[in-house]
Amino acid sequence: MVWEILGILFAWTWPIWAFVFVFCLAAAISRAVQEAGDGKSRGSGWYAFGAALALAVILGGLEASLRRFAHYDYWLDTVLPSIAEDSGADALLHVTPYYNKASQTGLIKHYEYIAERIELPMILYNVPSRTGVSFTAESYKVLAQNPKINGVKEASGNFSLLAHTRFLCPDDFYIWSGNDDQVVPMMSLGAKGVISVASNIIPEVMVKMSHLCLEGQFEDASKLQIAYMDLIDALFIEVNPIPIKAAMNLMGMEAGSLRLPLCDISHKNLETLRQAMGRMGLL
Repeated sequence: MVWEILGILFAWTWPIWAFVFVFCLAAAISRAVQEAGDGKSRGSGWYAFGAALALAVILGGLEASLRRFAHYDYWLDTVLPSIAEDSGADALLHVTPYYNKASQTGLIKHYEYIAERIELPMILYNVPSRTGVSFTAESYKVLAQNPKINGVKEASGNFSLLAHTRFLCPDDFYIWSGNDDQVVPMMSLGAKGVISVASNIIPEVMVKMSHLCLEGQFEDASKLQIAYMDLIDALFIEVNPIPIKAAMNLMGMEAGSLRLPLCDISHKNLETLRQAMGRMGLL
């Protein structure tokens, strides 16, 4: 909190300190030159002291600002969500921190910290294949008590975790499938739907699949899931979002190019994707 306050104060006053530094430094140099010429004291030492003091404040303010923005990924976890809210977002999807492999206690504190600083509801995103860390059902139970945390996009593929989460957490802690090939089995264990990749090109299919499950018609939903497995597999023939952007471009949606380190889909896989799309009448 102290560093945040200092960082804010510096952000407001840094032009003043910059002016003081430049003025005092220029005055100190000018007076020193004059003193060297006639040997008379003109207070250059005081101006030099003022410049040094202003520089110290500037450096300290920069440190405070850096600490403020580095603390808990301040920029990513609080500033950007505020921008999203101002831009009309309805909710936030927050993936688990990657690379650090946080403990369960660390994950809980991380999300509680974010929840204290946002107004929008937040959906957790569990995708250990990308981040190297996964929630436990016990952690979900703790986070489910926070009114800002609405639920989780669960992409671990761990059905045991899903079942234990549904057992431990209240009904208003919603779970959405994060995997298009697991919508029906996850919804049979209590998930409410899917946050989908395939829906970019087959939205009606994914909506119908989810609605059938919500209505308890799992047999019909299963038939739909199975019918589209070939296409779904093709949409993940390379790492997402490479194939889905290729598919959207094939359909004339102009999804654009990729940024490195992602690159265009290979010619072989593009042909596989094209054939799968053709079989489902998308091309």
